[in-house]
Amino acid sequence: MPPNPGIRAGHNLPMDISRAGQRAGMAALLFLLPFAALAGSLASGTLVAPLAPGQKSSLSFFMPPGFAADKEVWLVYDLVALSPSGDDSGQVDLQQSFEGVMTPLTSFYGYFHARDMDSRQSSGTVAQRLEEIAGRREPEELRRLMGADLYSAYEAVNTGKGRVLVGRVVTHLSAPKKTDAPLAVSVQRAEGMQPLAMRVTVGQGDMPPEFQEKAQDSWAYKAGYAAGISFFGWLVLRFFRRRS
Repeated sequence: MPPNPGIRAGHNLPMDISRAGQRAGMAALLFLLPFAALAGSLASGTLVAPLAPGQKSSLSFFMPPGFAADKEVWLVYDLVALSPSGDDSGQVDLQQSFEGVMTPLTSFYGYFHARDMDSRQSSGTVAQRLEEIAGRREPEELRRLMGADLYSAYEAVNTGKGRVLVGRVVTHLSAPKKTDAPLAVSVQRAEGMQPLAMRVTVGQGDMPPEFQEKAQDSWAYKAGYAAGISFFGWLVLRFFRRRS
């Protein structure tokens, strides 16, 4: 798949991944699929475990030719996260703005709330996928990769105490009035749940039907649930292969 010209950075797929890793890579590609072919979409990108040590927590989009600087922009965020408990108070904080453009605080921030997300108890699922893709790993090794908070949530899900959360948030930004201002999106912090993978789609004008229906009814949403977990396993595989 050619790189999306609207994104500053991308991911390099390892060439010697196992058959299980190839299946995970295919699922990961579902989560990375850009929506540029859909009416109104401009660019898309994905962050994987954005709050884990050494991982990217932000994306920068350059607007493509034909971008209308005098029209507002919509953003669709699809998130797969792990919650260490059944508490619905979890939250992930986002920031979004065109660089160098004044943005009201009401538009500058975006939020995912656990109480508004689809919740699934998934005891063993994440661990089984991870072991299929990356092999069995010692807890301390995984803790170093994930960081304390994500590992704690991961461990809770695998013991049946935690949940896998999937959700969508739609936000808007006012017209930037300039065509050369990159759009910056970032995950700032999380409390009560930890993000595994987040896809961002940017567009103008009419929102594609996929994003107008309830997130739970969308094929992209359903694919994102499975692909987000598989993508995380693929990330672990890549990490360990680079270290070896």
